[in-house]
Amino acid sequence: MSKPSDLDALVEKCRENLRAGREVLAGLSPGQVEAVMTRYSRFQDRRDESGLLVDSEVVLHALRPPRPYVHLMVSGHRRLRQTWGAFWDGTCGGFSCLDSVLAGKMTSHLDTNYVPTSPEPQDVRGFWAHEAGADGRAAAWPIFPVPGYEEDRYQDYECRQGLDRLTLSAKRNGLRCRLVVHVPVEWPLEVWEVTLANEADSARKLSWFCRLKVNLESYPFYYFCPRVVCEGILEDGALVFLNHDQNNKHPRSSFLTADPPFDGYDMMSEVFDGRSPRAPIPAAVTTPRPVISTYSAPTD
Repeated sequence: MSKPSDLDALVEKCRENLRAGREVLAGLSPGQVEAVMTRYSRFQDRRDESGLLVDSEVVLHALRPPRPYVHLMVSGHRRLRQTWGAFWDGTCGGFSCLDSVLAGKMTSHLDTNYVPTSPEPQDVRGFWAHEAGADGRAAAWPIFPVPGYEEDRYQDYECRQGLDRLTLSAKRNGLRCRLVVHVPVEWPLEVWEVTLANEADSARKLSWFCRLKVNLESYPFYYFCPRVVCEGILEDGALVFLNHDQNNKHPRSSFLTADPPFDGYDMMSEVFDGRSPRAPIPAAVTTPRPVISTYSAPTD
């Protein structure tokens, strides 16, 4: 991959071609054309032994592309109802919905435009790591890069958007993290697979956290009459969310569970966030209460 400064020079040359009325890529070598065309992302195909194309992904390696790379995954069945939609971008932004983007909100979705496919800054899933040091000091950080917050501390950032999945990976503080999201064909839900790999030379005490803003807002919405219509309960190891509004024209419920089971939870953002919902590290992550699991260093 070319250096950012080299890429900027190539882009400026393309702009000069446009201003002069020439072809955009005029005067560029094949290698330079490839560098410009893959400045933010590239396609990666996979073929079987006979050469037949069996898989293809968009590989995004730029944290700040000029436009959002929003990936939509949906249930693949042919039934009229119970279709799940999950919108994700390269920084965990996006939202989920059931049957309808506007009427079937399942997670935080604040954009009410006619074509509401661009997530707002608040519409984001959060993932963090906490490490308890041997000297009594603790450290906490987002598992994946957050635009505008310590971006230079991450290595090997990559977002892969496939036909039926999204894979996000990055490394920081000797901890390599990977998230795979996919939507099953028959079930109205999405599955997250989180992998943490310790690449340090010694064992470490680590724990990880996630935050998801559930939104079972009634339809039609109560624009000028705010009402609390959603209840969250713990049942059989799962967080279950119910909408009790009898006027809701799109009844639905949701749940969040984990394997292995989670060690703790908060259903109130004020408790989880602590100081501010916009803080890069929530209070529950900086001073965790759950049991901290031990992860050993990898072996050859």
